[in-house]
Amino acid sequence: MHRSTKDKCLQEAQDQARQAVIAFAEALVSDWVSLPPPDQDKRLGSLAFQSRHLPDSTRNVIGGLLAKAKILSKKEFLKMASPPKPEPEATPTNGKEPRPCYSAVFPGLVDLVEDDNGEPAFAIAIDDQVEIHKEWIGQGNEPLKPPPTDRIPFSLVPAQMIQGPLEDVDIGELAQELEKAFKDAAVLPSDEHYKLLVLWTLATYMLENTRYFIGLLFLGPPERGKSRLLKALAALCYRAWKTETLNESDIFRFTERVHGTLLLDLYDVMSKLDHTGAIDILLALPEKGTKVARVTKPDAPAFEDTQYFEPFAPCAMALNKAVPQGHPLATRFIQIIPPEARGRNFQDLTPDRILGLRARLLKWRALWLYRPLPQAEKLCDGRLGDTTQILARVAALMPPEYGQALAKLIRGLLAERARNEEESREGRVVRALYSLREQVTDGRLSIRIVTEEINREAESDDPKISSVWVGRVCRTLGIPLSRDRKERFLIWEDDLLIPLFQRYTSPPTPSGKYCHYCHTVTDEAQGLDITEVSPDDSKVTVKTDPKILSPILSPDLTIDNHSAKGASGDSVTVMTVKSGGGGGGYVPSSDSGREEAPRDRESEPDPGYWESLLQSEPPPEPPEGQEETDPELIPIKNLAEQLDLTFTRKSQWTS
Repeated sequence: MHRSTKDKCLQEAQDQARQAVIAFAEALVSDWVSLPPPDQDKRLGSLAFQSRHLPDSTRNVIGGLLAKAKILSKKEFLKMASPPKPEPEATPTNGKEPRPCYSAVFPGLVDLVEDDNGEPAFAIAIDDQVEIHKEWIGQGNEPLKPPPTDRIPFSLVPAQMIQGPLEDVDIGELAQELEKAFKDAAVLPSDEHYKLLVLWTLATYMLENTRYFIGLLFLGPPERGKSRLLKALAALCYRAWKTETLNESDIFRFTERVHGTLLLDLYDVMSKLDHTGAIDILLALPEKGTKVARVTKPDAPAFEDTQYFEPFAPCAMALNKAVPQGHPLATRFIQIIPPEARGRNFQDLTPDRILGLRARLLKWRALWLYRPLPQAEKLCDGRLGDTTQILARVAALMPPEYGQALAKLIRGLLAERARNEEESREGRVVRALYSLREQVTDGRLSIRIVTEEINREAESDDPKISSVWVGRVCRTLGIPLSRDRKERFLIWEDDLLIPLFQRYTSPPTPSGKYCHYCHTVTDEAQGLDITEVSPDDSKVTVKTDPKILSPILSPDLTIDNHSAKGASGDSVTVMTVKSGGGGGGYVPSSDSGREEAPRDRESEPDPGYWESLLQSEPPPEPPEGQEETDPELIPIKNLAEQLDLTFTRKSQWTS
């Protein structure tokens, strides 16, 4: 080609490039106010990157546009858009090539992907597109590059599988395929556990939307499929890394640089923790922002010798030996015990199947990267409610059976923890206090009497406990003590003891007494009226928060579950329980509606069970002199007055 023609074509290409960048800057100025802050930063960084190779005059024009719109001063933009300074050439004096700045975490990054040349690249959500870039300008105008393939602990999805416009993903269909993949890989105790794995896997792609994340703990003897489950999670979760060690430096680097999913295949985690001292790391994993200190430079001056890490990550563990009951780790993980798996034929997840699922998962992540997930109420109080809320928020996007499965598993977990707490030392003391509540005199109860009650209830081969032991437990629970010349007492304070009763005991209902639970829901609050009806037809109504009665009761009392609309705009749920004498404890009715068989106290140490049946019949006719009311529009204030024994004909005692 003739030189003049070639120069002319080159000049035209440069002019087109300048016009395209100026048009991009004008579009940014016009859209600036309507853009969310993350998109503003991304598009401003992209504009600076595109302007780096333009002439100074063009950069001055763009800087003037931004300064006129009061987005950025001209000086600041010129600094952002200035070409990078050339790195010094390697010489015998320094002998080293300049190090690239590798990164796998920055705002807008969907994931690392594999480009057409088989090299790592960035998949970045920009506006309504997923774009592929080999380099990106990070904070401080530093060019970032993806790490080499051999330094990435997870497999990469081909870029062409997710590149392009953002697409709606059928989350219900995707969830079903994930559930089938887990069923092909291993066996779990119930369908609810498969749905839990699906929710957990999806939630790993939404780490930007949560500060807490519940862990999973697969427990059982060898050949139960625990490692297969971890392999399936490693194939499908976001940036998963499966390891068999507890090397704290590796975990720190992974959680800080990768922001992925940590999978630990350990035989006995407690012995490894004893050797490594990494217990604080595992305890910090479920909560973002929890700092773990390590002395990295012992000889350095003060404040320079210690470094603080924030090891936040979804974590699943496979163990052969259980975590001791009452250990802090037990409250940070949902324990799953897979059934016997020998003799079952499992299908390996093929690479094509894994890539297809992961590509759709990344598309789903890109779609929700800058959109808030639906809000969802906590399934329970405390740490468990915090760490499972991200699962509930993901379930809000999915078919209702996933949310129902999660709620059912949480209720079962709460019931199991309640039974364990009742058998703890605190539970034994609180249970004795509850049984002795009628013997309180002048606001005091003798510790000697409490000790005798605990020893009386203990098994014959259990060692006898002392009053000193009871006093120590009372102080641990915050119960004030007093002493006179002869003996020691605990001070009976209802405000202090009632929450303890609700946590550590399942209070028995006197023989022949009926309890009616009336749940009210308004736009502003909810409440629970508990009406006790004695055999002599006397009634006592207590108003309380539904969560106070029992954590496993409130999930069943929702607007969408057995509620009738009230005349005042409230929603009403009525549940009736009849006692049979000497028993206590609440167990929700089974999903199938069948009556559960009585449970043997000798085989299962629990104080008793209630079968609670929601009433399908309308409330009875109002007493004479009261105005007739539509059964489905009965005013809440009259409901307690109209509940009587004729309204409990479907209630049954099961123990």
